[in-house]
Amino acid sequence: MNQKKVYILLEPFAFFVLGLISAVDGIRIIMNSDSQSVYQALGPGGYIIIVGLALMGCSLLYIFFLLNRNAPAVVGGSTVNREQKMLMLKLILAMAVYIISIDLIGFSWATFGFFIIIFKILRVSWQKTVLMSIIFTIPLRFIFWDWLSMSFPKGLFDLYF
Repeated sequence: MNQKKVYILLEPFAFFVLGLISAVDGIRIIMNSDSQSVYQALGPGGYIIIVGLALMGCSLLYIFFLLNRNAPAVVGGSTVNREQKMLMLKLILAMAVYIISIDLIGFSWATFGFFIIIFKILRVSWQKTVLMSIIFTIPLRFIFWDWLSMSFPKGLFDLYF
């Protein structure tokens, strides 16, 4: 294995290690939780385990991609064109608006609006945009609020949902 490929593998390996540490820490939180205490602000151990495992899985996929002999080399210069840069900028702005709007209008409506914006940036039709936004928002609400017992700001419009 050449030196450039080893250097490129350091990043996904570091993320894999961080994911492993997160998953182990999530297990530690669950094993040592006091039934009389309130969950920590960042959520219960289950959420941390899920995030850690997702990070580990993505890292392994990335490592597999990099080790694949047919994969294009990513070492040279960037081939990102202006359209891709604008798309990335729009997605980053959408994320910033989402983060700010969670406190203002609440998790559910901010998440629904975030998916609407993302799908419209990606030029999805209005029917599919609304349908997919509903399909993604409702499970996220139940996963984070009910299953993982995380508390998010209700905001002005999150009274009924």
